[in-house]
Amino acid sequence: MPAQKAVQALSAKTDAMRATAVPLLVKLEEQVEKLTKLADDYLEQGMLGHYAEAIKMRDSATVSLEGLQQKLGISGEAADLATPTKAEVKKEAKKDAEREAKEDAKRLSERDKDNGKKADAREAKEDTKKAVKDEPNEALDLCNDEPSYRWIAAGEGCVVEIKGPACEADAMPDVDHESCEQELGGELAGFPLPKELSEVQARCSWETSAWQLTLPVAFSLDVAKCKVVRRRKRQILELHLTPAPPAPSCGLKQAVLEQGFGWMDGFLAGQEADVVRARLLDLWKKGELNEGEVEGGKRQHLRSDHYLFMQEDDPAVAPFTRRLDQLVLSIAKEVDELKDLWLMRGRPMVAVYAGAGARYTPHFDAVRGDNGRKITCVLYLNPFWKPGDGAELQIFPEAKGISPEGPCHEVQPLHGRLACFLCDSRNLHAVKPVSESAKMPRVAISCWYYDSEGGQFHREDERDALRSRS
Repeated sequence: MPAQKAVQALSAKTDAMRATAVPLLVKLEEQVEKLTKLADDYLEQGMLGHYAEAIKMRDSATVSLEGLQQKLGISGEAADLATPTKAEVKKEAKKDAEREAKEDAKRLSERDKDNGKKADAREAKEDTKKAVKDEPNEALDLCNDEPSYRWIAAGEGCVVEIKGPACEADAMPDVDHESCEQELGGELAGFPLPKELSEVQARCSWETSAWQLTLPVAFSLDVAKCKVVRRRKRQILELHLTPAPPAPSCGLKQAVLEQGFGWMDGFLAGQEADVVRARLLDLWKKGELNEGEVEGGKRQHLRSDHYLFMQEDDPAVAPFTRRLDQLVLSIAKEVDELKDLWLMRGRPMVAVYAGAGARYTPHFDAVRGDNGRKITCVLYLNPFWKPGDGAELQIFPEAKGISPEGPCHEVQPLHGRLACFLCDSRNLHAVKPVSESAKMPRVAISCWYYDSEGGQFHREDERDALRSRS
């Protein structure tokens, strides 16, 4: 009997402890949920330092929650203990949804006003264009005879249908090449087999019209299992691309860690890269971009591109910025210059270099922290770029001043290729002039990550860059 009473007393004490702990457990669960949402919100805004801090706080709260559950022996009952708060959670979610709806309506209203201002600006630009008809730029007109292609999902891999330039669309027999490796560099009736098929991209070229097409692939290729099929009636070339088993990578992160700069292919691939490119070219053709100049409003003879700081919530570029944020987070954990910073991503900037001679002379993106920029990331979107077209990125990692010195590393602006480099008084760089032979404009989208303690500098620069020109 005494033993039974002792057990009953211990059970009652345990039940009392559990009852007392329920409010604390519920509070910790709510804290974990709120910190998770806060971290997601920070990441959506590109505030990487704040995101990392919120994740640390969430993980700490999670450890406390799990420790308390284990101590009370109620780990499996945590969900039941939290049941009384479900109604409160739903109520809070409803409030959040209503608040977000109001904010969206406000943003749409402000955007409508901005669109009206932009329309007026476009009309003014059109008047200016009419006044300078004596200075035509033939390279600004997109060629109507370029190759075309489309992506088709096929199981775990994909098929790319490619149609060559109209001037080379000759008759051809149906041929199924079981191994593309046996036919690399071949050509028949105006349709080439891939000149290069690497693990992350396929490249074709047409010698008569001098077109070249380089396509990034969203997965590593098993080159031996890929094949090429020609369709005579449809006048197309099919690339059947087979994925290889995943392999660990991120040579880009290692390159930035070791030398302060690097690049990788296929960061954005397939239709994702095409969607972003189409959006940027649409903005350019509509006259939304500004004439190249140094941020801050002073016109200089340093750059001759056209550029625009885009809205952060543009749906065409959001998948790119989200993926880029994760990459920069992983880089910041390893690179000493970024480890202790609360990084924040600025608005993406589109840049188009069109016309022979378009360039950007050697420069640093930041000098001794003057604008808060710490790392530069540039995504290139040029499926038709080929050697000789110009507009390569040049990096001079040993240069101390504004004059190039030491070795030069050139980065070809291939479709889906991402280049990253530390930029505060480091990595002097330039964009080579576009050549007269280039058939298409050179397109890229850049993101800078800033030390958020000095974030007001980059925000001021971007706002100034968005103002209308006098």
